[in-house]
Amino acid sequence: MRTPRLTFLVFVVFAASFAHSASSTETPLAWPEITKENKPWTRWWWPGSGVDKASLTRQLEQFAAAGLGGVEITPIYGAKGYEDRYISFLSPSWVEMLEHTSREAQRLGLGVDMATGTGWPFGGPWVTPADAAQKIALNSLGQPVATAWSLPFRVRIAATLLKPGRNVLELDVTNLAANRIRDMDQRKLPWKIMRDANVVNINYKPFDASGWPLQPSGLLGPVTLTPLRVFNP
Repeated sequence: MRTPRLTFLVFVVFAASFAHSASSTETPLAWPEITKENKPWTRWWWPGSGVDKASLTRQLEQFAAAGLGGVEITPIYGAKGYEDRYISFLSPSWVEMLEHTSREAQRLGLGVDMATGTGWPFGGPWVTPADAAQKIALNSLGQPVATAWSLPFRVRIAATLLKPGRNVLELDVTNLAANRIRDMDQRKLPWKIMRDANVVNINYKPFDASGWPLQPSGLLGPVTLTPLRVFNP
């Protein structure tokens, strides 16, 4: 009597297990196939774009072996002492390195992305001063009024932000990041507030932009205020 009973129990367990396995492959909640878009990517700095094909292939193979999904290429200023290896951005040699990277990444199943510029703010040598990143912040009576990001930098001041008689309007102009941090370092303002990073220069010394030369930017000439209409209280 025990043998049929054991056979029945084994059959029930097997049948239930098979039914569960069959249903799990058909459920819409089954885990999807993992693609490169689902994996972590890395930002890939190219200092001075001083790269070569052998090194690019070797690093891409290391990225693939580590389980990464792709890279974001960011060409940026060069490393001191390696000037002879710099490749001019967007030159034929630079494009050749990018094409090699794309081919090797495709072979290894990696994705390739590009940053929108070679540094911050986004842009490059083809951006004219008139189109450079810039903004104006307006304060009245110590209170923020508005921030304008593009021409013609026109803002409206609410009557509640003005008082009878004399008013003081403050314009905070930021037209180039390099000029901005130069000014803040000259005035000893604390702008290097980064919780998990140490801001240093290329020689790993304390970063100081106070001696930088002024760079051309988009706001030419003195800043003036033009009233929309004459107001006589």
